[in-house]
Amino acid sequence: MNPRTITCVVPTLNGAATLDFTLASLLNQKGVELRVVVVDSGSTDDTLAICRRWGVETLYEPPGNMYKAINLGMATASSEWVAYVNSDDLLFGSSLERLIDLGRASSADLVYGDADFIDFDGRFLSSYSSARPDELLPLFRSHIMGLVQPSVIYTAAAYHRLNGFDTQYRLGADADFYLRALLTGMKYAYLPKTTVTAFRLHAGQQTGKNLESFAVELKQIFEPIGAPSVSDRVVLARWRTRNGPNYMMRAARLALLGRGLHFPRFSSQL
Repeated sequence: MNPRTITCVVPTLNGAATLDFTLASLLNQKGVELRVVVVDSGSTDDTLAICRRWGVETLYEPPGNMYKAINLGMATASSEWVAYVNSDDLLFGSSLERLIDLGRASSADLVYGDADFIDFDGRFLSSYSSARPDELLPLFRSHIMGLVQPSVIYTAAAYHRLNGFDTQYRLGADADFYLRALLTGMKYAYLPKTTVTAFRLHAGQQTGKNLESFAVELKQIFEPIGAPSVSDRVVLARWRTRNGPNYMMRAARLALLGRGLHFPRFSSQL
């Protein structure tokens, strides 16, 4: 039995346009024993047919809250590690193996790496350097998540200690989950200079379509940690400086492609 065991949940609703690419990237992961479970919320396109073609297990969760779907899938996991990837994102071929090995070597609860951003058609836009673990809380106080969601895996034990994703949030439960992990003293480990995921940016993303509701949720999530200090702002400036070449690359690629893409204010795309 492979000692690197992980369950990856894929929540979806009418994700057929990109789901093939997501499943291919997961099912071709190297060096891990991976279980993929798609939690569908009533798709009317070819989503379920795609899952059958790939031989992927599916569950049903009524529409309305993606995090209920994720929690449903996580509840079926018996692996050491768990993660979720949206049906429009990708993982690179040895990502899970590298993340799990780092997590085991460092006895971490959550492990993450760097990311690439792609457009809806899969064209490269820019890379992104995640924040170091000691920078995450200062960035949270600046309302910035210094990591990209599909780049993160966590132990099943950590997920259960946090009671999963808080489903009172429809858009910001990721931020709440990672912040609660920090505030309860869970250990993060960072795999630097290694892009492990491709995050697809497009106009159909829920945060972009519901900015006002997203802002209300984030205000509630961040209220307990207060405003950023002077030292927090220094951390933010240094992190943005490290990402300077990535910002320039993104601007150049967007100009070349001639496409208008939405970048939400709170995100690791800043």
